[in-house]
Amino acid sequence: MHLKKANILKPNNPEILRCLGWVLFHAGERAQGIVTLERALNLESDNPLTLCDLGVTYLELKNFSKARSLFQRSLDLDPNNDRARECVQAIDRLERTVEEMRK
Repeated sequence: MHLKKANILKPNNPEILRCLGWVLFHAGERAQGIVTLERALNLESDNPLTLCDLGVTYLELKNFSKARSLFQRSLDLDPNNDRARECVQAIDRLERTVEEMRK
């Protein structure tokens, strides 16, 4: 895998780590993918793409609170991030639906 080789050559490159984490997560190596994305975020905490990618991973794991927080941070940095906005709106709709079902 080219990303793994790139990570060996530049182990602290947040963009390489972001891409590698995304690929690992979606290749079934979920735990390692999240660890790698978190590492990318630790190196570059103001990257809206990393925040959004990490948000998607938590969304897929049904950790809606963590996902929403990451998407919101991404939106705070990049108000034009449609992907993050749509995900926040989807979580909000889901939470409203759950609340309605509880009534």
